[in-house]
Amino acid sequence: VGGSSSNDLHVQLAMALISATVYSHIRDCKLPQAIRLLEMQLCSFPDNEAALSLLGYCYYHLGDFPAAATMYAKLTKVCPGERKYGIYHAQSLYKGSLLGEAEKACLAIAERHAQVELLQACIKFEQDDLSGSRKILEQVSLDEVDVYVALGCCFYKEGCYEQALKSFTDALNIAGFHPQLIYNRAVCLYQLKLHKQALECLVGIFEHGVKEYPELGVGSHVEGLELCSVGNSQALRDSQLVEAFNLKESHERLKRLANQYSEILLRLTVQIQDTEFSGSSDAHRKLLFEYEDMNEIYIPVLMGMAKIFWDKENYAQVEKILSQSADLCHNNSIWRMNMAHTFFMQVKETFKRIACCLKKILK
Repeated sequence: VGGSSSNDLHVQLAMALISATVYSHIRDCKLPQAIRLLEMQLCSFPDNEAALSLLGYCYYHLGDFPAAATMYAKLTKVCPGERKYGIYHAQSLYKGSLLGEAEKACLAIAERHAQVELLQACIKFEQDDLSGSRKILEQVSLDEVDVYVALGCCFYKEGCYEQALKSFTDALNIAGFHPQLIYNRAVCLYQLKLHKQALECLVGIFEHGVKEYPELGVGSHVEGLELCSVGNSQALRDSQLVEAFNLKESHERLKRLANQYSEILLRLTVQIQDTEFSGSSDAHRKLLFEYEDMNEIYIPVLMGMAKIFWDKENYAQVEKILSQSADLCHNNSIWRMNMAHTFFMQVKETFKRIACCLKKILK
């Protein structure tokens, strides 16, 4: 009896240690490590609610929405009385662009709930059924920030920028300062040709990003201080800085940010070459992943700079901007596609001029 009790205690201690490690990984945003431990747990306890729920959470926040949906689908069977798992299941399917399955999952939830109705409205929106989306939203309590945001998105997609602006402003009045909502207002103001007000919004996002996300190092580069990659982090996405920098008014800040990121990419390129010849495969692989993450951040900034001149039909300047980054981006499909479009537009303009000359001769 004593031996059995001792074994049980050891098992409980081991389980407690694994749980503490999993939560520590999640807290530190080391989600792949947490997933590995949870999957091992699931092999021994396939219907464990905690393991399934945490796996669903980790997969969702890593952007692996189909895997998250699989976990939550199993939870709806393991815990049929828990409505939240049905909602999480539908939400994961929606985020994974499995709209038809997400719609069915919403209908399978027995009780009606504002969150479910909001999700159904979002599904209709993605299916371009704007009238259907608005019809659902009008039945939901208008005290919800998400309802105002969803209505704003519907109005924006229809080209009703003033109504969209009002909806996003109403959401801000409830939620307070939020970079995503400020950015939405800036885009509406830009579409309404209210460039000064749009710029004020972007400055607000920029100042908030500097203050709240110092780890991104935006606007704080000091000569001689080595820059480091921030990766494609949640902090970067939450700050809305990349989105803000992609608007026209932010050309100079875009240029500064592009220079910072290109320095990081150049440094990583040198380190990749060094590790390739030194035979350090683990270090080499890690640096390649860092380079890919940094490139994903750099490309939108570069394209934002190019778009300013594209909109002015100054394709020679677009080519110049893209060409300056050829060494860093030549393998990137987005860069290649935009460069090809730039070449095509310049050829197109040449043919137009030729046609104009020939037309005058023929007359």
